[in-house]
Amino acid sequence: MILIKKFFSIFSYFFFIILFTIIFFETTGLIYEKLYTDLKVTAYSTDYNELKKLSNLYDADYDFKNHSDSLQKLYQLSEFDYYKHYRLPRNFSSKYINTNYDRLRVTKNYEKKQDHETIKIGFFGGSTMFGIGSESDNETIPSLVSKLLNQKNSNFNFEIFNFGVNGYNNSQEILYFLEIYKNYDFDFVFFYDFVNESIHISHNEALKAGYLRSDNFLTPIAQWELIVKFLKTHNNAYLFIDLVNNRSFTVKIFRKILSYFNLLNKTGFDIPKQTKLDVKETDKYSNYDFLIKRLINIYLRNMEIIYSISQIEKINAYFILQPSLYTKKNLSDFEKNSIYNSKNFEWRRQIESRVYNEAKKIEYPYKVNDFTSIFDNFSSTIFIDDHHISKKGSQLISEKLAKIILNDLQYN
Repeated sequence: MILIKKFFSIFSYFFFIILFTIIFFETTGLIYEKLYTDLKVTAYSTDYNELKKLSNLYDADYDFKNHSDSLQKLYQLSEFDYYKHYRLPRNFSSKYINTNYDRLRVTKNYEKKQDHETIKIGFFGGSTMFGIGSESDNETIPSLVSKLLNQKNSNFNFEIFNFGVNGYNNSQEILYFLEIYKNYDFDFVFFYDFVNESIHISHNEALKAGYLRSDNFLTPIAQWELIVKFLKTHNNAYLFIDLVNNRSFTVKIFRKILSYFNLLNKTGFDIPKQTKLDVKETDKYSNYDFLIKRLINIYLRNMEIIYSISQIEKINAYFILQPSLYTKKNLSDFEKNSIYNSKNFEWRRQIESRVYNEAKKIEYPYKVNDFTSIFDNFSSTIFIDDHHISKKGSQLISEKLAKIILNDLQYN
C-alpha cells in the first residue's frame, strides 16, 4: 500500500511538472507570437476608405468595406501547405475577389477562336501579382495582360493564369511552379519578385540555421498566425510549433529530444540537416551582407532550375524586378505622405535598395528584367502603400508584359 501511495505521489509530481511545462510553452508561444505582431514584421494594413478620400484612385461607387472584408475572409480561409506553408482556398467567392477550383484568382480570359493556336501564360508572384490594389478580378495584372494581348494580336488565343499568392517569395513560387507546370503546358511564365524577398530578409531572426525546414526557404512570417491556427486546429500541435521557433534554452533542449525521436516532423516542420559550419556560424544570420548574398544565391539557384525546365519544356521564362515606392523618382503628395515613406521604414528602404542593386547584376541563366523605372515619368499616385499599385500602375505593368510576349511571338 505504501509503495502504491509513493508511486501515485511520484506520478502526480511528474504529471504536474509536465502540465506546468505545457502551460509554460503555450503561454510563451502566445507571447512569442504576439511579439512578432507588435514588432515591424507585420505590414501595416491599408485603410482603403482613407486611400479613396486622399487619392481618388478608385471608382466613386467602389465598395471598399466589401473589398476589405472579402480579403480578410480569404486570408482566414487560406490553408496550410506542407511545402509552401500556405495556399489560397478553393472556389472562394465574393463581389471583387474570387478563386477557382485550382486555387487561382479568377482571371478574365476571352472567348477562344477554334482555328487559332492557344498560347498559355502563367504569372507567379506575391500579393501585387495576386491583385492587392486591383478593384476586381478583371483589373489584376494577368487579366489586363489578357485583355491587351487579345486586342493587339488576333492570330492566337491567349489563356492566362494568375498564380500570385499574397506574401509568396520566389522560393515558394518555384515550388508552386514545380508542382503544376506539367499540367498547364505553358508557353510563357513570369516571376514578379524582390519586394517580398527584401521584406523577408529583414526578419533575420527567422532565418537562423535550425529555425527553418529548408535552407532554400525564406519563411513568410506574416502568415505565422495562419500556420499556428491550422496546426492547433488540425494537428493539436501548437506545442510543437512553439518548439520549432522558440529560442529559450529549455525549449532548445526539449526540441532536441523531440527531434531525436523524429516527433517534430509530424507537424510538417522538419529540422534541416545542418553542417557543422552552419551551427558554428549562426551569428552570420544577423549580418545583412551575408543575408543579401544568401538571398541572391538562392534566387540564382531557383533561376537555374526554372531555366533547365524551360529548356526541356520549351517555355519562355522571364524574371521581373518589381518596382516599389522606393524606386519611383517623382512621388505624388499621397506617396510622399505615406507611412512607408517615413523614418519608421528607413530600414526597409535600405535593405530593399541593397537587394535591388545586387539583383540588377544577375546575368545567368536569364537576366532579371528591370521594371523599377517604369513609373519615372509619372508624378501621379501609383503606389497605395510601399509596393501595391493602383489601377494606373497595373495598366502600365501589363502593357510592358504584353509587349514582351508579343515581341517573342513575332520572332519565334
